[in-house]
Amino acid sequence: MDFTRSELLEEASVWFNSYAGTYARLLDRTNPENINKAFWVFADLGLGCHPEDVSEYNRHAFEYAFKSSSTVSAITPKELVEGSEEFNEILELIY
Repeated sequence: MDFTRSELLEEASVWFNSYAGTYARLLDRTNPENINKAFWVFADLGLGCHPEDVSEYNRHAFEYAFKSSSTVSAITPKELVEGSEEFNEILELIY
């Protein structure tokens, strides 16, 4: 399953503003493991597919967009906790 670069970036933009996406954006984005975890959660939630089914080209596009995305958050602390729980639950299942 693959997507055009613009489709992937559009989905990434939506995911960045979700609870789990906001939580991911607040992690240390210089840490390669955090970037990889964010990609796995994004592939599951944002694209509805297994991360290994996404092309390397699109994976790099996501990583660049993720590293350069804003850390500004428009969600409440409670919503951030919900996002961290969702993020970690997905990682427990597929990472």
